[in-house]
Amino acid sequence: MRSDTGELVRSARAGDAAAFEQLVRRHLRAAYSVAFAVTNDPNDAEDVTQDAFITALERLEECHDPDRFSGWLLRIV
Repeated sequence: MRSDTGELVRSARAGDAAAFEQLVRRHLRAAYSVAFAVTNDPNDAEDVTQDAFITALERLEECHDPDRFSGWLLRIV
């Protein structure tokens, strides 16, 4: 199992769906926590989290520092 976030981002950019899935698993809780803190509603937080990961996937090339994926993702949330 890959543990380096930057490498996962680079692999996901190259089309590796499993790498992006690993990024989702690794950052899901933090993304949901931020979304819930903003929305204060579990359903809205789930929607925001899902939308944020979709946006992240679509814009992965815009993550200029793959080792800082988490901060980049949380700004999207």
